Amino acid sequence: MYNASKTREAVERTGKTLDFPSVANRAADWLYSKRMSIRAAYPEMPFGTRAELQRWRTRCAEMFDRVVLEPKPETPEAEA
Repeated sequence: MYNASKTREAVERTGKTLDFPSVANRAADWLYSKRMSIRAAYPEMPFGTRAELQRWRTRCAEMFDRVVLEPKPETPEAEA
């Protein structure tokens, strides 16, 4: 729905759309049911759930790195 929308076109004229990776249900369920932050829940999680959460965090960090470290395009206003 968003991918073909006018909203996406408007956002991406001046910015970028961030597409967050999915997190496995077991990690999402753990955080939701315990009502804990990621930082607080991480040491208490079972090994497999902790590994899944770390995978998700790594993928999110990679996504932000691509956006933050990407060179900004030159704009006509910057040349004036």
